[in-house]
Amino acid sequence: MKKNILMAVFCLIISAISFAQAPQAMSYQAVVRGSDNNLVVNQNVAMRISILQGSAEGTAVYTETHSATTNANGLVSIEIGNGTGNGDFSSINWANGPYFVKTETDVNGGTNYGITSVCQLLSVPYAMYAQTAGNVPDVIGYIETLQAEIEHLNYTVSLNMNSHEYVDLGLPSGTKWATCNVGATTPEEYGDLFAWGETTPKSSYAWENYVWCIGSNTTLTTLTKYNTSSDYGFVDNITTLEASDDAATANWGSAWRMPTKEELDELISNCTSTWTTQNGVNGRLITGPNGNSIFLPAAGKDEGSLSGVGSSGYYWSSSLGTGYPGVASIITIDSDPEFGFLYSYASRCTGRSVRPVYQP
Repeated sequence: MKKNILMAVFCLIISAISFAQAPQAMSYQAVVRGSDNNLVVNQNVAMRISILQGSAEGTAVYTETHSATTNANGLVSIEIGNGTGNGDFSSINWANGPYFVKTETDVNGGTNYGITSVCQLLSVPYAMYAQTAGNVPDVIGYIETLQAEIEHLNYTVSLNMNSHEYVDLGLPSGTKWATCNVGATTPEEYGDLFAWGETTPKSSYAWENYVWCIGSNTTLTTLTKYNTSSDYGFVDNITTLEASDDAATANWGSAWRMPTKEELDELISNCTSTWTTQNGVNGRLITGPNGNSIFLPAAGKDEGSLSGVGSSGYYWSSSLGTGYPGVASIITIDSDPEFGFLYSYASRCTGRSVRPVYQP
């Protein structure tokens, strides 16, 4: 698939260089799922596409509808610009961006559009813009950006859960991973940092202000919850965060939670990862067995002070560490080609990112 994407990008750029007639359409694909989260296969669906100017809530400068049929894998393919339009797609002035593509889908083929998603167009229209502006973008410099943008458009359409989107990575457990961190609205935003078992971010992270211990706790002997050893305070043998202490559940609602250690292991064991830059943000693209992906930005950590932003990321699980109750399980990411995506532990009082999961 990547080879095909690269070929498409190359042809798009060549059309801009030669000043030939630029194509007034953009290819678009999506995998469609119903309210039961099952693939909608071999079925007519209706889609409404809007080009928004300025922001994800901006004015629609062009709107069109499509009637299309999904294939045996739930995939639907359309050309934006060749639908039944309200406006003139070819008259869009791409220089007056930014522009966003809003898609709405009715899996029953009508006009009850129940699945909605918005994503930003960064570079795809430049070939069309070059036709009228005469300002040809640098070919080499835009290949990666265009490729990333086309891959971004070929996303999986999924239902919102409490206004937050998830992606089915094709994992054996059926666990669905959110598209962004708690405290963020896009995959590239860092979001908030949380101590393990706390549900609100704060300005400093230390044992002295950690909710589940008493006093300075410099020897860590006064844990008041989530403890398996009398050497470290009150023993309750609770090893998984309760919903009231889960930052994902508390901030996004009962449909969401932090992943368990087992779900971190599943993600690492079944997915491939690539250190990349998405919309100017460093992080890892995690690709599941079915080809769908999530992006984990390098949001850094707070261990008394913020560090590692742009070069590393640390994501909590809901599972207490084994053998020592002062730590909890995490995934770490960085640019290391061999060890840049692995399972580890972190001190519970420190600030780390939260990427929620949903399991129907």
